[in-house]
Amino acid sequence: SYRSTVDTVLGKHQLLDYFEFFVTRECVEFPKPNPEPYRLALAKLGLPGEACVAIEDTITGSTAALGAGLQLIAVTKQAVERARLTDVDNIVENLQQAKSLLSGWI
Repeated sequence: SYRSTVDTVLGKHQLLDYFEFFVTRECVEFPKPNPEPYRLALAKLGLPGEACVAIEDTITGSTAALGAGLQLIAVTKQAVERARLTDVDNIVENLQQAKSLLSGWI
């Protein structure tokens, strides 16, 4: 997303202070589905992809995360989107299920 969208959405929910940085469309030459946004975030964090988990809800974001070498949980109830996520091992319908998967990995 663009930074203005991030500021609006996360600001509305008072979540902006919980993040050290954002990687937005303005930060990269090639946005999702290209893995560049995730690679930039990994570089800023100083972490390898396999040490991180992405939570995505579309094929666009999932393609980017997998291309950057991250573990992935796709969260969607949409049948059309679920059918597109053929390369994703972990597909759940809601964030509570994603949380359960994460607790099993830690």
